[in-house]
Amino acid sequence: LELERAADLAAATLPADFTQPGVELPRVESSLVLGVYDTSGQRVAGDGPITADPLVRRALTGTEASGSDRGNLVAAIPVAVDGRTVGALRAAEPASVTAAEFRSAWLVMAGLAALALALSALVARNLASRLAEPVSDLRDAAVRLGDGDFTSRAPSSGIAELDEVASALSTTAERLGELLEREQAFSAEASHQLRTPLTSLRLAIEQEADRPAADRGQLLESAIADLDRLEATVEHLLAIARGHPQDRGPLDIEALTEYLARRAGL
Repeated sequence: LELERAADLAAATLPADFTQPGVELPRVESSLVLGVYDTSGQRVAGDGPITADPLVRRALTGTEASGSDRGNLVAAIPVAVDGRTVGALRAAEPASVTAAEFRSAWLVMAGLAALALALSALVARNLASRLAEPVSDLRDAAVRLGDGDFTSRAPSSGIAELDEVASALSTTAERLGELLEREQAFSAEASHQLRTPLTSLRLAIEQEADRPAADRGQLLESAIADLDRLEATVEHLLAIARGHPQDRGPLDIEALTEYLARRAGL
């Protein structure tokens, strides 16, 4: 294409009677060679073969031609006056020059490719570093949660997806903490509240066994009262296990003292 363009520019500067001696062709790159041929195939100006080569002969028929000849790349175009072909103009360049240009172009593209790969590697490394730290934080938070630290929280990373995972992990930690608190509260309440009515019922039965009372109705009333307390305690413990503890209000010490006195027969 460059040779054809050079030939077209040179043809545009040719005089109408270019077969006359002294015709000068425009100056082109040092590696380019221009030559003008008449209809008989003889070179009348410029450089190149004395007689027309196959590409020039084809151009003399009115058809542009390009190819290689004797180690050169050649482009030949017809020269027309008033629609009639009156000659041909040949542009040639050594194939070695074109090969050198190709090698230079390939070297430039290879350099750009290497630069692009280096930049890609740098960007990938930065992204990996940016992702590695918040992922490590999530891992550490999960490990602490597995060890029983329900206050463990992963810091915000600014990455939406990782922050969503951190939020879900924090929610899980809160729920596990609440479950543990309910379990501890249930255990504490169960160990204390269940023993009281059971111990009272046991004492009443043992007392009746040692000293049978004439009126066993009082014993039955006391046992029923203990069973009522036991039932209320079980309901209270179930409420704690469900996470809805009941407020039983202040303890009436005087009423409790009177009740224990009656139980002891005082």
